[in-house]
Amino acid sequence: PLRRCTSILTLAARVLGRSSEIEIPQASNFAALDNFDALPKRTPKMLLDYRRYLVYLKPKAFAIDATSGAHGVATGPNAISEALDLCKNNSATTCKLYAVNDDVVWKP
Repeated sequence: PLRRCTSILTLAARVLGRSSEIEIPQASNFAALDNFDALPKRTPKMLLDYRRYLVYLKPKAFAIDATSGAHGVATGPNAISEALDLCKNNSATTCKLYAVNDDVVWKP
């Protein structure tokens, strides 16, 4: 399944004129995808957006700033970079990926 998703993302990037492959981080086993208590620096808005994230179709990504609670969620062929950009727009510190597709990739 991960290889197929990677192939789909790579194909989508090529169709959109992007030459580099999109790297999908490996699952970190930090928490189960549906474990809301594991989200660092939870805010009501983050919890709402994360609930929505869980039902989105792949490709999808959820990025967070564990210090401020800023976050970004995106879907589509550029989900990873878009989620990180959305998070960075609302954060004064570093944003990192929390989940990609159906895997938690967070490494504290």
